[in-house]
Amino acid sequence: MSLFETEQQANSANDGARSWVQSHMRDLLPNAPEIFAGEAIIAVNRGQHDGSFGEGIQPFYVMVRQFADVSDPDFIERLTREITTPTTISSPGFKAFYAAWGDPGRTRAALVSLFDNRENAHRCYDRVKQLMREKGGAAIPPPNQIIAGETTAAAMSP
Repeated sequence: MSLFETEQQANSANDGARSWVQSHMRDLLPNAPEIFAGEAIIAVNRGQHDGSFGEGIQPFYVMVRQFADVSDPDFIERLTREITTPTTISSPGFKAFYAAWGDPGRTRAALVSLFDNRENAHRCYDRVKQLMREKGGAAIPPPNQIIAGETTAAAMSP
């Protein structure tokens, strides 16, 4: 997961990473990775991390939820602002939360949350899922893909 200030910076970094992978890891990753890119409509970051996981510094647990075929983007965005965001940022172990649309028609979305550990991340996700079902019912599509795990590297610029 990468976050940049501008689309141009993101595209440049993706091009560089893609070139390196094709040069050094072609046998392991023969196909280009799928890239989900979009402007963050919600960005909440609590604290900073210096990129090292040395003594006493714990890695983050990241959860990325991707949604496809969103039929009512205004409703989904409203519930994300009213339910998902406040529930996530008030949860124990919260570090950061981002939400983005992946296309101009707002039919694809991604929610990215960072927590201090797996248990807190999944406890928050279960609570958000319950609240979204109560408020949105069948209008809330389930994520078509969830990627979760502990970070292996992190770097942030000031």
